[in-house]
Amino acid sequence: MPSRSTISGCSTTPARACRRTMPPPPPGTAKPPIRGTDAQFNLGLLYDNGQGAPQDHAAAAAWYRKAADQGDAEAQTNLGIAYATGQGVAQDYVLARMWLNLAAAQGDTSAGKARDVITTSMTPAEIAEAQRLASAWKPTRP
Repeated sequence: MPSRSTISGCSTTPARACRRTMPPPPPGTAKPPIRGTDAQFNLGLLYDNGQGAPQDHAAAAAWYRKAADQGDAEAQTNLGIAYATGQGVAQDYVLARMWLNLAAAQGDTSAGKARDVITTSMTPAEIAEAQRLASAWKPTRP
Protein backbone atom coordinates (compact mmCIF):
# COMPACT_ATOMS: atom_id res chain seq x y z
CA MET A 1 0.00 0.00 0.00
CA PRO A 2 1.45 3.41 -0.89
CA SER A 3 2.05 5.68 2.09
CA ARG A 4 0.15 8.90 2.68
CA SER A 5 3.28 10.89 1.88
CA THR A 6 3.79 8.98 -1.38
CA ILE A 7 0.20 9.56 -2.46
CA SER A 8 -0.08 13.21 -1.43
CA GLY A 9 3.46 14.16 -2.40
CA CYS A 10 3.72 15.90 0.98
CA SER A 11 4.78 15.12 4.50
CA THR A 12 2.78 12.64 6.56
CA THR A 13 0.14 15.27 7.23
CA PRO A 14 -2.83 15.79 4.90
CA ALA A 15 -2.34 17.16 1.41
CA ARG A 16 -3.48 20.56 2.59
CA ALA A 17 -2.14 20.67 6.14
CA CYS A 18 -2.84 24.31 6.80
CA ARG A 19 -5.83 26.38 7.67
CA ARG A 20 -7.33 28.38 4.87
CA THR A 21 -6.67 32.00 5.39
CA MET A 22 -7.64 34.99 3.35
CA PRO A 23 -5.94 38.36 3.31
CA PRO A 24 -7.76 40.96 5.37
CA PRO A 25 -10.27 43.02 3.41
CA PRO A 26 -9.31 46.59 2.51
CA PRO A 27 -10.24 49.15 5.17
CA GLY A 28 -13.88 50.18 4.99
CA THR A 29 -15.08 47.00 3.28
CA ALA A 30 -17.05 44.15 4.74
CA LYS A 31 -15.39 40.85 5.53
CA PRO A 32 -16.01 38.17 2.93
CA PRO A 33 -18.42 35.50 4.14
CA ILE A 34 -17.00 32.27 5.48
CA ARG A 35 -18.24 29.37 3.43
CA GLY A 36 -19.59 26.38 5.29
CA THR A 37 -17.18 24.13 3.45
CA ASP A 38 -14.23 26.14 4.77
CA ALA A 39 -15.30 25.45 8.35
CA GLN A 40 -15.92 21.78 7.60
CA PHE A 41 -12.57 21.42 5.86
CA ASN A 42 -10.76 23.14 8.74
CA LEU A 43 -12.46 20.88 11.30
CA GLY A 44 -11.24 17.93 9.25
CA LEU A 45 -7.69 19.28 9.43
CA LEU A 46 -7.91 19.86 13.17
CA TYR A 47 -8.98 16.26 13.78
CA ASP A 48 -6.48 14.91 11.23
CA ASN A 49 -3.60 16.72 12.92
CA GLY A 50 -4.84 16.49 16.52
CA GLN A 51 -4.89 20.27 16.95
CA GLY A 52 -7.31 21.44 19.64
CA ALA A 53 -8.82 17.96 19.88
CA PRO A 54 -7.48 14.42 20.11
CA GLN A 55 -6.33 13.11 16.74
CA ASP A 56 -9.24 11.23 15.18
CA HIS A 57 -8.88 10.26 11.54
CA ALA A 58 -12.45 8.94 11.34
CA ALA A 59 -13.81 12.31 12.50
CA ALA A 60 -11.48 14.06 10.06
CA ALA A 61 -12.77 11.94 7.19
CA ALA A 62 -16.37 12.67 8.22
CA TRP A 63 -15.74 16.43 8.14
CA TYR A 64 -13.87 16.19 4.83
CA ARG A 65 -16.82 14.22 3.46
CA LYS A 66 -19.29 16.98 4.42
CA ALA A 67 -17.24 19.56 2.53
CA ALA A 68 -16.38 17.19 -0.34
CA ASP A 69 -20.05 16.36 -0.86
CA GLN A 70 -20.64 20.07 -1.46
CA GLY A 71 -17.89 20.29 -4.08
CA ASP A 72 -14.90 21.49 -2.05
CA ALA A 73 -11.83 20.39 -4.06
CA GLU A 74 -9.37 20.42 -1.17
CA ALA A 75 -11.70 18.31 0.96
CA GLN A 76 -12.18 15.95 -1.99
CA THR A 77 -8.40 15.60 -2.23
CA ASN A 78 -7.96 14.86 1.47
CA LEU A 79 -10.90 12.44 1.46
CA GLY A 80 -9.45 10.69 -1.59
CA ILE A 81 -6.11 10.34 0.17
CA ALA A 82 -7.89 9.00 3.27
CA TYR A 83 -9.57 6.32 1.14
CA ALA A 84 -6.29 5.52 -0.60
CA THR A 85 -4.43 5.03 2.68
CA GLY A 86 -7.28 3.65 4.77
CA GLN A 87 -6.82 6.40 7.32
CA GLY A 88 -10.12 7.02 9.11
CA VAL A 89 -12.10 5.03 6.52
CA ALA A 90 -11.84 1.56 5.02
CA GLN A 91 -9.25 1.56 2.26
CA ASP A 92 -10.99 1.76 -1.11
CA TYR A 93 -9.06 2.71 -4.23
CA VAL A 94 -12.25 3.08 -6.27
CA LEU A 95 -13.63 5.75 -3.93
CA ALA A 96 -10.17 7.28 -3.59
CA ARG A 97 -9.87 7.68 -7.35
CA MET A 98 -13.43 9.00 -7.61
CA TRP A 99 -12.77 11.80 -5.08
CA LEU A 100 -9.35 12.56 -6.54
CA ASN A 101 -10.84 12.73 -10.05
CA LEU A 102 -13.42 15.25 -8.85
CA ALA A 103 -10.78 17.42 -7.19
CA ALA A 104 -8.44 17.21 -10.19
CA ALA A 105 -11.28 18.26 -12.48
CA GLN A 106 -11.47 21.47 -10.44
CA GLY A 107 -7.78 22.14 -10.98
CA ASP A 108 -6.28 20.62 -7.82
CA THR A 109 -2.94 19.43 -9.19
CA SER A 110 -2.05 17.48 -6.04
CA ALA A 111 -5.23 15.45 -6.53
CA GLY A 112 -4.17 14.56 -10.06
CA LYS A 113 -0.74 13.45 -8.86
CA ALA A 114 -2.25 11.36 -6.04
CA ARG A 115 -4.72 9.82 -8.48
CA ASP A 116 -1.87 8.82 -10.78
CA VAL A 117 -0.03 7.13 -7.89
CA ILE A 118 -2.98 4.97 -6.83
CA THR A 119 -3.98 4.13 -10.39
CA THR A 120 -0.92 1.89 -10.66
CA SER A 121 -2.49 -0.33 -7.95
CA MET A 122 -5.90 -0.58 -9.64
CA THR A 123 -7.41 -2.94 -12.19
CA PRO A 124 -8.99 -1.57 -15.38
CA ALA A 125 -12.42 -2.52 -13.98
CA GLU A 126 -11.76 -0.54 -10.78
CA ILE A 127 -10.61 2.48 -12.78
CA ALA A 128 -13.75 2.30 -14.93
CA GLU A 129 -15.96 2.09 -11.84
CA ALA A 130 -14.23 5.11 -10.29
CA GLN A 131 -14.80 7.04 -13.52
CA ARG A 132 -18.46 6.03 -13.56
CA LEU A 133 -18.93 7.17 -9.95
CA ALA A 134 -17.17 10.48 -10.62
CA SER A 135 -19.30 11.10 -13.72
CA ALA A 136 -22.51 10.37 -11.81
CA TRP A 137 -21.55 12.48 -8.76
CA LYS A 138 -23.57 15.63 -8.01
CA PRO A 139 -22.82 18.11 -5.22
CA THR A 140 -25.22 18.33 -2.31
CA ARG A 141 -26.55 21.44 -0.67
CA PRO A 142 -26.02 21.95 3.05
